[in-house]
Amino acid sequence: MAENRDVGFLERVGVADKVTFPLHNFWPTRGPQWDALGVTEAGEVILVEAKANLKELKSPGTKAGEQSLVVIKQTLNEVKEGLGIDAKFDWTKTYY
Repeated sequence: MAENRDVGFLERVGVADKVTFPLHNFWPTRGPQWDALGVTEAGEVILVEAKANLKELKSPGTKAGEQSLVVIKQTLNEVKEGLGIDAKFDWTKTYY
């Protein structure tokens, strides 16, 4: 099974050359491991993180170290802002 994480997933979906900043500024090394990857006909990238059961879905918060947690929270806050979601909700806790 392929390791769909870090630069590997960007290469698999054909966008590694489009990333204009160091990936470690966006997410710590050994970040999310995607269960499925896709690219639409319009070139939009689809990343899937699947949960197999309710226990897995209600997972504990991140166990990231202090430095990694800063990067993760910054990135998640950028996503929340882009989606118009209240930044007060901490996505690094339960259901992470």
